[in-house]
Amino acid sequence: MHRTLTTAVLVFSGSVIASASADTITVCGDSDCDFTSINAAIAAANDGDVIQLSAETYMEGVAIDTAAKGLTIRGETDDNGAPLTVLSGGGVHRIVNCLNEQFAETVFENLIFRDGVGEPDEDFPHYDSIGGAVYLRYSSDTEFNNCVFESNSAGQGSAVFSEEDNILKYTDCVFRENVADESTIYGREGVRFKLTNCVISENTGKAIVGSYLVSATMTDCLVALNDAGVTLGGPVFTSLFSNCTFRGNRGVGLSLIDQNGYVFSGGPATVTNCRFLDNGVDTDSIALYIRGEDSDVRINDCEFSANKGHAIKSYLTSDSKQEFETHPSISNCSILGNLGGGIYLYRSNATISGCTIACNESDLRGAAIYMYNCQQGSPSLFNNIITGNSTTLAQGAAVAGLGNVEDPSLTGNMICENYPEQVVGNWSDSGGNVLASTCSAPLSEAMDVQVAIDSAYPCTTLLLEEGTWDIANALDLDGKTLAIKGTLNADGDPGSIIQGQGSGRLLTVVNGESGLVFENLVFRNGNTPIGAGVYLKGSSGAPVQALFEHCHIVDNTAAIVAGGVYVGGPEDTCDVTFSECLIRDNTSNGAEGGGLATADYLTTLISTDVCGNINGNTVGEWVDGGGNCIAESCEDADADGTLDACQVASCQGDLDGNGVVDGADLALLLGAWQSDPNGSVDPEYDLNLDGVINGQDLALLLGNWGSCQ
Repeated sequence: MHRTLTTAVLVFSGSVIASASADTITVCGDSDCDFTSINAAIAAANDGDVIQLSAETYMEGVAIDTAAKGLTIRGETDDNGAPLTVLSGGGVHRIVNCLNEQFAETVFENLIFRDGVGEPDEDFPHYDSIGGAVYLRYSSDTEFNNCVFESNSAGQGSAVFSEEDNILKYTDCVFRENVADESTIYGREGVRFKLTNCVISENTGKAIVGSYLVSATMTDCLVALNDAGVTLGGPVFTSLFSNCTFRGNRGVGLSLIDQNGYVFSGGPATVTNCRFLDNGVDTDSIALYIRGEDSDVRINDCEFSANKGHAIKSYLTSDSKQEFETHPSISNCSILGNLGGGIYLYRSNATISGCTIACNESDLRGAAIYMYNCQQGSPSLFNNIITGNSTTLAQGAAVAGLGNVEDPSLTGNMICENYPEQVVGNWSDSGGNVLASTCSAPLSEAMDVQVAIDSAYPCTTLLLEEGTWDIANALDLDGKTLAIKGTLNADGDPGSIIQGQGSGRLLTVVNGESGLVFENLVFRNGNTPIGAGVYLKGSSGAPVQALFEHCHIVDNTAAIVAGGVYVGGPEDTCDVTFSECLIRDNTSNGAEGGGLATADYLTTLISTDVCGNINGNTVGEWVDGGGNCIAESCEDADADGTLDACQVASCQGDLDGNGVVDGADLALLLGAWQSDPNGSVDPEYDLNLDGVINGQDLALLLGNWGSCQ
């Protein structure tokens, strides 16, 4: 054998006893190694030995059995540390069995577990198979380091199925594209597991299911794009989730639940500094679900954004146990833009403090916080910011209580600009609360717009009075969702002017802001190489969505391109609309596109004039929403609001106003036909104004047939 001696000592009752030396046993496909079969190497090994594999694919034809020995099975890596050694089930059988190792420590390192298939088990007749890659039972201490589990399949536990008092540690592991009816990683009956810096993504089935667990810890992990995220339960267990991201899972991101009527309690369960993003498929979905009786879950410093349903739902299992409630504590969390609402409490005595709950939508009451049947205790809200939430029902966009809710206690909360109402139901005012239809007073010229943006609450409106704001640096929303609205002047034109000093851009939107609205504003006298007036750029991780309505972007200069507006970024990362805007007299001293330059076709113009810009009005693709005028001259001699260059000639008989008398106009006339002088006549179609619509009107129409001159 290729023996490597290791030095180890045991201290027992004051004596130092040298352990037996450990062997390194090599396995590869040729005669240079000790064995060509992993199972044969295991049979020859003793506890503590290392089985070293080469950078190749191993397929034993049967499952690898660790034979109740405490071994390290180690593969090779490339220069970047990625594993190169593949253990394959060939799409036929399970890859590893690790059974009855109550006193052994088994380590798997630098391995790829691929194409394993679960096996039926008479103890689990409700699953067609279990343990696609690995099956562990009574394996007291097992580690997986720098391993990849991919393309394995089973009814339950397509990657790993573990039961009966296992202690499992996964570090720097990846679980991807495994297929299961239920879960990718499964643990039950006293299992303790710890995942550190792992990725669980794109698996069919839930990422992890734990049943009757003792403890669970996840740190610095990503759970993404699975059928569902993590579901853990048991009568009593402790869990900690720290610095994890749950993103794009089609089901619940994280579920902490009771188990078959047992009380989920003890612990407590703690979720800290985690992100829940874009989970769910509809408004009934949930990002973080708490279900149990007397459960204690602490959620701290977390972000819940853009989930399709509720951000957090706390729910009691049984109405029959009136003495129980859930007791979540939610503190310092950001709960933004969730489409099913923010926090849903049923039979829950929750404490919510220091949170920003904004921009959420719901088709129920309480888009921010909804409380139902919380009669055993009073939910408490301390020092929260609750703004810009909306519900389709005419009740309680911010906070709603319904059905035997003891008065929730509110202290020091800012509740404003929620639509259509702020709070519905009884509540106890413990002081320091602000309930208002608007969150801030209008800005005068003496006030700094950037300071107002920085201090504004999410999904609220900044209203600028009529006036001019001279700015030295570009306004930057820094990822915040806001509406910035100006005031019309006496002529009905935008009267709130954002004015540059001849150097520098006026507005920058590059941090994934969405739901932005700019209205009745003038952006004037910016000067910078690209996008001197307005610069919007999305990225794959931070798409931008904005509406400019009745804005004027004028007299800006770019050294390279886009004196007026630049819209760019990868495809489908910018969704920008200009409606009833004017982009005129801007200059590009470099490339074509003095007015508008786009690098993304999701830029839409509606009833917008782009005219008089030097070095071209537009460059790049954009969507024509109708009513636009792109012209060299901005002249409007008759002051009718339509540029002369875009006036459509009209003539008698052009009933639809498209500059042509044709079959469409004939159909309109015939549809309005009324030869009875006592009948009702639409004067628009009475071409000779004689009170009837008859052959004389038809003759006038046919006499002007064709294009109007």
